[in-house]
Order: sequence, then C-alpha cells, then structure tokens
Amino acid sequence: MKMKAKQVTLKNGTAVTLKSVNESEADLVLQFMKTVFSETDNLSLTADEVAALDLDTEQEILLGYEKARGKIMLAAYLDEAIIATCSVQGISDKTKYSHRAELGIAVKKEFWKQGLGSALLSTALDFADKVGYAQLELETAKDNVNAIILYNKFGFEAVGNIPRAQKTDGKYRDFIKFVKFMDTKDKE
Repeated sequence: MKMKAKQVTLKNGTAVTLKSVNESEADLVLQFMKTVFSETDNLSLTADEVAALDLDTEQEILLGYEKARGKIMLAAYLDEAIIATCSVQGISDKTKYSHRAELGIAVKKEFWKQGLGSALLSTALDFADKVGYAQLELETAKDNVNAIILYNKFGFEAVGNIPRAQKTDGKYRDFIKFVKFMDTKDKE
C-alpha cells in the first residue's frame, strides 16, 4: 500500500520525509540495510546476509508491499537517503489470523533518540488501524532498552519471553514478545 509523503522535524531540528517506499527505490533500501544491519545486533540479519541480498529480489519485495492492501513499507528520507524504515504486514493470509500483523522498525544509529522511531511507529499504527488490524506484534531483545521504552510509550504490552531467541557470536539473547491491541474490547 502507498502513503503520501509527510514532513517530520526531529528533536535535533532535522527535517525528514516519511513516505512509503516504492519498487524503484530498492537500491536505496539495500544501501540503508547495509549500514543499519552493521550498526547493531538488534536486527534479524547479519551484515553478511544483507550483503548477499540482490536488487531484483528487493524490488519484488517492495512491489509486494506496494500492491497489497494490508501491508506497507515506510521509510524516513533525509535528502535522497533512507535513514529509517518501518513495516507492517499480516502474520498470515489465513482467515483465522487475519486480525494480526507484525511490525518491524530499523533506524540508523546516528538518528536514535531523535523522535524518528516515534514518528514511524505513530504512522504505522495509523495504517494498521485504517486497514483493520486488531493487534500488532513484534519481538525485541531484552537488552534493547531504547526499543522497549518506545514500544511501552505506544501501548505495546509484553506478553511473553523467548529464551535464547537469537545467537550472536556464540552468545544467546533472550527476546520479549510485545503486542499492541488496537481494539481493546476484542482483547479477550
């Protein structure tokens, strides 16, 4: 799905543009991923796995986001560069799971704590509400304090722990599962 561009001013005064990513920007997404996945272990892929991604595959993925009603890939742009992304997509195409969506967010380290995550998350929540998701789900490492603060700020609830969810450099990391109930009357 597509979203019109909107301007956001970060805490440091930098003006950025939030909008949905289109297929023709696959190269910008790959450049962003190469940077951000090398800056932190809080994301799902290693730098080597990102380096192995190809332009054609990324274009197909982005085209899927563009065409689908129930999913979106948002990005924050500074000039022509992507500095953050946020995605929402259904957990499954099966009817019994169609009320659930997963959320993913990544921000370049130099823009952490500038309000960019909040701007993207707010926009993603608006999208999820608009398309009718009853709940958004995500996971993050227990030691990812900045992310946990952000998710709590937006009403995500910790609903479980996933021990040894990630193994990086021979060390395990536990994760927390978070859920944001979009319509609390259906929570039961």
